[in-house]
Amino acid sequence: MGDEVMICPGALLLEDLTPRATTPDGRRKGPEDWNRHPVTIGTGATIGAAAVIAPGVTVGPHALVALGAVIMRDVPAHGLVIGNPARQVGWVCRCGHRLDAALRCTDCPQTHRRDGDELAAEPQPVPLE
Repeated sequence: MGDEVMICPGALLLEDLTPRATTPDGRRKGPEDWNRHPVTIGTGATIGAAAVIAPGVTVGPHALVALGAVIMRDVPAHGLVIGNPARQVGWVCRCGHRLDAALRCTDCPQTHRRDGDELAAEPQPVPLE
């Protein structure tokens, strides 16, 4: 879990790929019987209320998972995903607002650039005094 992460009420982060209460021989499963596949949440990401994230999935930095979304695969940095199963429908700024077609924030002056399948914020110029 990165810094500045928001996990809303009712969100589930799962980590067992093969959930069962008992082993194949009928014995109750204990902690030693689980093969953990933890979810990774990047810095500044938001997981909406009642979202479900499958084992081993990575949600990138500053990504936004909509409420009730079911995440079965990795979400890129700044990705906006919705639905069941979730699909990417756009990009979001670090401030949480959606980006326009030119990858500019609709609320703050931040601009972004594509880096392969990922998005990165452009450095902001330092104002001269």
